[in-house]
Amino acid sequence: MKAVLIPQTVFVGDAAQFLVPLSDQEAYTLKTHNITPEKSIPCDSIAENKTMTIQDVRITVRDNRQYLLISFIPWETGTVYFPSFSFLYIERELPAITVASILETNDTYRLQPAKQPLIMPGTDYLLYSAAGIVFAGSVLSITVLLYLYRFLKKRRGGLYAKKRRKYLKKNMKKLQKTARKIEKKRRKTAKSDEVHQSLNEWFANLDGILRQYFFLLSKDYSGQSSATETAKREYFFSATYTELAAALSVFYRGQSELLRDFASIYKRMEYNRFGRRVRPPFDMSMNDCTYMIQSVPIFAEKTEQRYADEVRKLKTGDADD
Repeated sequence: MKAVLIPQTVFVGDAAQFLVPLSDQEAYTLKTHNITPEKSIPCDSIAENKTMTIQDVRITVRDNRQYLLISFIPWETGTVYFPSFSFLYIERELPAITVASILETNDTYRLQPAKQPLIMPGTDYLLYSAAGIVFAGSVLSITVLLYLYRFLKKRRGGLYAKKRRKYLKKNMKKLQKTARKIEKKRRKTAKSDEVHQSLNEWFANLDGILRQYFFLLSKDYSGQSSATETAKREYFFSATYTELAAALSVFYRGQSELLRDFASIYKRMEYNRFGRRVRPPFDMSMNDCTYMIQSVPIFAEKTEQRYADEVRKLKTGDADD
């Protein structure tokens, strides 16, 4: 009998089997060396072969005849030869096999140029529709963002004014509570130095609150970028009374009443803080505290009204010359 290749047509990378019939003498020789059918035979001694990979070698019985069954995977096309199986005491050379090529099967002998993928009917319509939707969505998004920007720009003045009012109201309430504590402390202690020190700190805190308020007002009114915010903050917190008056005169132009109110508040505050030679009496300082608690919110409200008028003029294009 002839050797049988399973399957008959084998391609590169396919798992295949090769049945080689054994003669009676070869079968007897294998039996004497304890090589029995249907048991895998170690094939470590097979020489390395780049044309194929031997996966399994065993003896099998078919129709009362013994065969050498070789399981392998070929890696080259054309005529391929099996390695020597001398470790099985088979001295003869095994028949060669032929590994087919897919190109030969398709009657193609050279590589074809790349072809574009097939497009289903209606794909062009879907692509153009998607592009149109994306374009329309982009235009709509830009329009909405521009509208929101203009809307927020118009409302910016009102929003910032509320924040400034809230900031001033909150801190003036704290100062009012502190003033009450100082007055109670004056009644309980005879140490006037401690009381005057507390009053000095009270007016210093008021100065810091007003400077922060003027900084927020100037920041919103001038509309400068955040790059100069730190420098402007440092200026407002280190400026003297004269420098503050000069800076605010730009905002209060034409409003002499507001400038007089500002001067009255700061002159009383600086007298209580720095009047070292003639220390003001306690009752006078407390009266000044009461004056500040009442006057500062009124002064701030007039300032906010002035700010609202300026914003309104800028919107209508009727700004002062």
